[in-house]
Formats: sequence, C-alpha cells, structure tokens
Amino acid sequence: MKINEKDPNILLERTLFGKSSKANEVQQGGTKAQEASQAAPLDSVDISEKARTLQKLTQLVSAETEVRTERVLALQKEIEAGTYQPNAEQIAEKLVRSTLLDNTL
Repeated sequence: MKINEKDPNILLERTLFGKSSKANEVQQGGTKAQEASQAAPLDSVDISEKARTLQKLTQLVSAETEVRTERVLALQKEIEAGTYQPNAEQIAEKLVRSTLLDNTL
C-alpha cells in the first residue's frame, strides 16, 4: 500500500490532532496556515434536550407580552380600596407548581 510519499506518522498526527510538527512541515514543504486550514477540526455545540425545552418555553413566554390593562387597573383599585382578597390556596398551588416545574427543567 502506497501513501502518496508521505510519512504515515505525519498523516496520523494530522488526523488525530489537526496539526503537524514544525519538522514535518519542513519535510513536506507546507506552511502551518495551509495545514491548519486543511486539517483543523470543526467546532460544534451540543444542546441538551432540557436546554431546548427551556429555550422553547422562554420563547413562548416572551411572545405572550399582552398586558390585560383592564384587569391591572381593577386590581389596583381593589388594593387601594382595601377590598382585594387574594385566594391563598390558589397562590400556594401556583408557587408549588412553579417550583416543581423549575426543578424538573
């Protein structure tokens, strides 16, 4: 088997590390920039499923920017008048669900 007159050690080094030593460059007559462009491994990013889900949820929440002005004004009036009576059970339930959701994601 012929390897195009190149040293197999150089090919192995280039394949494994994406570069070759200075002595090998001189032997081949190549430059470091040429070798780097030919043998440099590509960068990659792997996003976990959890991160993808969190990203989708964040996009959905940010898309829901609708403010119910009438509801906000009504609540402000109730608070100012001292007649606002929040449902403690609903608040506790939403806090627990939110905490569980945060821990799950």
